Amino acid sequence: MNTRHFYFFPLCITISLSAYCQSAESIYNKGLTASALKYYQLAITYYTQAINLKPGYEDAYLNRGTARYRLADCKGAITDFDSILLFNPKNALAIGDRGLAKVCLGDTIAAMADYELAIAIDPKQSKPYNNRGNIFYWKHKYAPALKEYMQAVELDSTLMEAWLGIANVQAELKDYKNAMLNYNKAIGLDGSVGAAWYNRGILKCKTEDIRGAIADFDQAIKLVPRYAAAYFNRGIAKEFLNDHEGAKKDFAQSIKLEPKYGPLYERFKKDYNEHKKKK
Repeated sequence: MNTRHFYFFPLCITISLSAYCQSAESIYNKGLTASALKYYQLAITYYTQAINLKPGYEDAYLNRGTARYRLADCKGAITDFDSILLFNPKNALAIGDRGLAKVCLGDTIAAMADYELAIAIDPKQSKPYNNRGNIFYWKHKYAPALKEYMQAVELDSTLMEAWLGIANVQAELKDYKNAMLNYNKAIGLDGSVGAAWYNRGILKCKTEDIRGAIADFDQAIKLVPRYAAAYFNRGIAKEFLNDHEGAKKDFAQSIKLEPKYGPLYERFKKDYNEHKKKK
C-alpha cells in the first residue's frame, strides 16, 4: 500500500486552513472596493461570502448592513447590525448605524434611543451627534440641532455631514453669511454630495446670485441625475434670467421625475406672471 498521501495530509490541512482565513479577508476587501465605487449589490455579495467563510466577522456584517442601507433595504440592514450585537453588544458603530436604518423606516424615536446608546458607549463618536442633529433639524428644532452638529465637528472637524447640517440650520435662521461659509466648507471636504450643492444653490437664489445658483444646481444634477428638486429650482433660476426655453425643459423634467411638481409649477407660473406685471 502506498502511504505517501498520509505523510502529506497534515501539511495539506495546514495550508488549506491558512488559505481559508486569507480568503475571507481578501473577499472582504473586494467588498470594500465595491462599496467605495458604489456597487453596493456586488459589495453585499462579497461581504456575504466573507461571512460564510468566517462566521462572526463583525466588519463584514457592519459593511454589509451599510450597503443594504444604501440600497434602501433598511430591514436587512437592521438584521445585520443586530447580528453584530449578538457577538458584541457594545459595538457602538453597529448601534449608531442601526439608528440610521430605523430613521429609514420612519421610527425616529427608536433611532434617537440608538444614537443615545451609541454615545453612552463611546462618547467620542461624532456621527451619532450629527444624526441626532438631523432629527432635531427635521422637526424644526434648530437650537438643539445646531448644538448637536457643533458637538459633532468638535469631535471630528472633517465630518462633512455636520458642517452641512450647521449650514442648513444657519440658512433657516437667515444667517446667510455664515451659512455660505459652512456650505463652502462642507463641499470642500466632500464635493460628491448632491444635497450640499443643491442647498448652496438655494441659498444663492435667496441672495440673488442666480448664475451661481444655476452652476450649483448643475453640479447637483450631475451627481444625482434624478434630482427633481434641483431641476425645478434650476428652472426657476433660468426663468429669472429669461432663459424661458431652458426653464421649460427643466420644469418638464422635474414633473416627469416627481409629479408633485406639477401643481407647484402652476403656482409658480401664476406668481411669476403677477411679478412681471408689477415691474
